[in-house]
Amino acid sequence: MIQKTFIELLCTFMQQEKVKHNDAIDANRDAMVAATKAFQFNTARKNLSRAMECAAVTGATQGELGAQYLLLDADEAHVCQDPVKSSEVAQNLLNQINNDPSSLSAYGVVAARACYDVATSSTQKILVTCGFHVVRNLATSG
Repeated sequence: MIQKTFIELLCTFMQQEKVKHNDAIDANRDAMVAATKAFQFNTARKNLSRAMECAAVTGATQGELGAQYLLLDADEAHVCQDPVKSSEVAQNLLNQINNDPSSLSAYGVVAARACYDVATSSTQKILVTCGFHVVRNLATSG
């Protein structure tokens, strides 16, 4: 009887802790979005990292959070107009889309923007061609 009660109490506690961690994931994700909107990209990365830690503790899926790093890099490269960072981001996004075509809807517009940023800051025509390919795929799939 006592053992059963202890186990029930332990399970209740674990459920409450999981809820707290899920709230922490949401709070850190919201803080990351707010920091990004304020162009505080380092703070946004710290909040995203905290959300990832909370997700790891609860066993939650980290895929969506992990994808946020790529989108955060893309936003930073676009805002800062860093041609080297834009080139890296564009290539990473295009690799992601090539490796997982279902991610086109999530990354297509951002990839096209990154390719455009590269094209307007340098002469890397290969990425420009890839960017137009992404835009064309978005137009035909939508």
